[in-house]
Amino acid sequence: QLAERLELGGKRQARSRVASSAVDVASAEQLAKRLALQAEVSDAFYQALAAQQRQQLNQSELELAQRLRDIASKRLAAGKVAPIEQSKAMVAEAAARLALNQAHSEQRAALQRLASLLGQRQADFGSVAGQLLPLPPLMSWPQLQQALQDAPEQQRAAHDVQRHQAEVELQRALRTPDITLSAGVKRDQLAGETMAVAGVSIPLPLFQPSQGNLREALARADKAQAEQQALYLRQYSQLQQALARFHNARDEAASLQQQVLPAAEDAQQLALRGYELGKYSLIEVLSAQRRLFQIRHQYLRALLETRRSAIEIQRISGVAPVAASDKE
Repeated sequence: QLAERLELGGKRQARSRVASSAVDVASAEQLAKRLALQAEVSDAFYQALAAQQRQQLNQSELELAQRLRDIASKRLAAGKVAPIEQSKAMVAEAAARLALNQAHSEQRAALQRLASLLGQRQADFGSVAGQLLPLPPLMSWPQLQQALQDAPEQQRAAHDVQRHQAEVELQRALRTPDITLSAGVKRDQLAGETMAVAGVSIPLPLFQPSQGNLREALARADKAQAEQQALYLRQYSQLQQALARFHNARDEAASLQQQVLPAAEDAQQLALRGYELGKYSLIEVLSAQRRLFQIRHQYLRALLETRRSAIEIQRISGVAPVAASDKE
């Protein structure tokens, strides 16, 4: 006797939808992880680049401090200043040297982090090539909102909801009993005849053991929908915050570059020249230099924060936050 079970209620189609949704979830999750890794590598690169430029700033600060020490030594030898001024200049030089050593350590740490993300145990490169300028232009807020709806994380959550909904449909389909068709031959020994036998069997769903599975599938589907909504609200807030940081950092960098930094450089040059001529005191020169160094580091931090905010926007939205003119 041979028997064949005929599935009813769309069980085969439901299982196919569950499997297809699981594949979609895995694909979207893989894409989201790839974008997250790209964002982490980009962030590590720009941090290494900023550490490299910070080291260059500290090197120039040390050179300025050495120049000031030489000027103070010459003025002391000429009897124009007290020995304490040379001591102050030497202290400023020592502080600049310590800052340079700290910058060296930070650069090595940044390069090592970048190398680790690239799959290297030790960095086989001593520097990176790149520029923090020009700063990237940004897409409009409506464009970013639209991109967020199609972001990989959102797609993963949507496919996860579809997968749980397909599991609900599968559990509902499993409540429909299947039909088993059978056919065969039977030998009647008493009559001495061979007879063909056919049959149809249908199970009676008296206890419905799949009822609990259906309730569980419905609960998981509701949970997936709630998680999708929570994910969208969380990423919406993160995107707003990243956009605000981008605009603040970019405006700060533009203001420092166009107004504050040139004025600080002029003030430092005038103070140093005036000290050589005996018009200004060493305290005034050190104050002007300190202010210039602070502004330069502040400008570098603003450039780095602009880049990092753009990377964060790209990680959340799934697209590069640049205008069309920047793509050309």
